[in-house]
Amino acid sequence: MTAKFDIRKQIDAMTKEELLMLLRCRAFSVSENDVRWVKFEYLGRKADKMALEALGKLRFLSGVENYQAYEREKSKFDKAMRLYDKASAVLQRANKG
Repeated sequence: MTAKFDIRKQIDAMTKEELLMLLRCRAFSVSENDVRWVKFEYLGRKADKMALEALGKLRFLSGVENYQAYEREKSKFDKAMRLYDKASAVLQRANKG
């Protein structure tokens, strides 16, 4: 397990360019399911972060004086819900295929 952990630490430390180079070199070992999983995880984590941030701010916004801020955070939360839907659609395509 330590070897796997060391590899994960090394990958975490890589730049975007280095990761792309690695992927291009090793693309033959990346499956379609791997790509779907990464898309699902990315969208889900992004949606989690966005939703939690919006909910945290929405708790403190009420009344007419905060209407614009409330609408802005509500819009952010709605966008997070759309990201969850996108992530779900990635998995649904996998189940159909």
